[in-house]
Amino acid sequence: MLHTVLVFSFLGMCVDALWYPLGAGGEAYRIFSAGNAALAAAAIAAAAGLLARRIRSIARYWSLSPAQRRDGFAVLGLEIASAATLLAVYAGWQQGAWWHYGILLVFGLYITFSKHLHIFLAPVYLAVFGRRETFSPDDMPEVARELDVLEGRAPVSETPPERMGACQASDLTRGRLLSAFSCTECGRCESVCPVAAIGVPLSPRKIVAEVRRAAMGEDDGVLYDKSILRDEAFACISCGACLEACPIAISPMDLLLQVRRYAVLEQGELPPEEARVAESIVATGNPWGMETAGEEAAEERIPLADPEHPTEYLLWRGSMGIYDPQGRAAVRTAARLLDAAGVSWSALPQEEECDVADLLRYQGDEWTFLTAARRNIECLHRYGVRRIITPCPHSLSVLRDQYPSLGGSFSVQHLSEFVLQALRKDRLRLPRTLEGRTVVYHDPCRLSRAHVVEAPREVLRALGAQVVEAPQAGRGSMCCGGGGYFAEGEAPAGIAARRMEQLASTGAQEVITACPYCYQVLSQLAGEKVLPVSDLTQWLRV
Repeated sequence: MLHTVLVFSFLGMCVDALWYPLGAGGEAYRIFSAGNAALAAAAIAAAAGLLARRIRSIARYWSLSPAQRRDGFAVLGLEIASAATLLAVYAGWQQGAWWHYGILLVFGLYITFSKHLHIFLAPVYLAVFGRRETFSPDDMPEVARELDVLEGRAPVSETPPERMGACQASDLTRGRLLSAFSCTECGRCESVCPVAAIGVPLSPRKIVAEVRRAAMGEDDGVLYDKSILRDEAFACISCGACLEACPIAISPMDLLLQVRRYAVLEQGELPPEEARVAESIVATGNPWGMETAGEEAAEERIPLADPEHPTEYLLWRGSMGIYDPQGRAAVRTAARLLDAAGVSWSALPQEEECDVADLLRYQGDEWTFLTAARRNIECLHRYGVRRIITPCPHSLSVLRDQYPSLGGSFSVQHLSEFVLQALRKDRLRLPRTLEGRTVVYHDPCRLSRAHVVEAPREVLRALGAQVVEAPQAGRGSMCCGGGGYFAEGEAPAGIAARRMEQLASTGAQEVITACPYCYQVLSQLAGEKVLPVSDLTQWLRV
């Protein structure tokens, strides 16, 4: 509210500066001047309030550099000076007009060289690009063309391929550059970043600021390994919390993704652990390089899809649902639920279903992602698939939000959405397996950012549970560390431990999630088990 007063007061003074030389007079100008004076008085009070806030120890303010803090104090000082002289002129001090318009001129010129340029650009950014409710990486036609050539679908071009990703600020689109100049540096992105929370040197706010600096010629405009260091570029676990927290929908993750794409596709610098995962997915279709799912897979008795006889639904198991014991248990539960609901369904043969490689795409490895995506889309079309149900939020996010632009449009539901729908249509009845228990639901990032928030909670209540909320929940949930599932080092475990502390603070008896990756991370990496952790499917019985 204080910032809103300042912005409207400043804009009002700018309008006055244009109107006054044209002839200050008439009833319209008199009414305008009275309103402007009232705004100026309110702006002085607002600026004083903001100064008082900055003197206090607000972590996300004092984490700014000294230069950034000086910039903030300078703008507040200029706001007070220009508003005070406007009031003096309104009160009758005519000679003060020179002081007022002189200070306002300095104010306006100063803003163009400071981050406060967002006063003008943030509304433009929102008006042109709108508020993104979810983040989905954009496709890379240049990678698709190179893959077409490799697969023999297109002739070799004599034109050198475009630079992939962003090495310099000039490689970014105008929209991304505008987002960097629209940033208010409020620090909300940094305050919710799980990586920054455990002390890893990553600041989403700094990433955006560095892109702006590079665009203005700092560091010769070079981003990767200069303005943005390599460790910073690959520290983000792509949970999307920064986009959710930003008041004007700027995505530091999107800017980092372009830098990562350059590092991976042009420089070949995909981190070693992710490089091994990429090789495994290309070779075997799963991240672990497993040729079979083990003897247990033969006992699953999952009906396999037949291209000649498509079923109403396809159960997309995901790599966890095929190769992980707990994931297979979740798939067995899903199979019983589908049978109980009386729908026609089947699953792809194990060798036909390829990992969606979403974690690699967020790391910048568009090549492996596109290879896997084409394989999956071709397979789904061959089997005549129209509707998909999956217990894996990572698969949901890719199949529903990322495949359509690549030629694969399917109706995709998370298992919890299907169960809730079946309950409402009275096609399912569930025993109250959680009767009398207080549980806290951990929202998986890929599921909550995809707007699937209420369905798992409604299913838990149908099971008799009393659901309590963690400090960060719903679309603003904190990541468990699963975004860095394949990463080496202590970051995923540190994030998992911090998230478990949040969940335990609710006083719940149990943590329940709806993602096989979240289940593994919270149950195995969170250190001492403060609370037992289970997957939602463990309580779904028919």
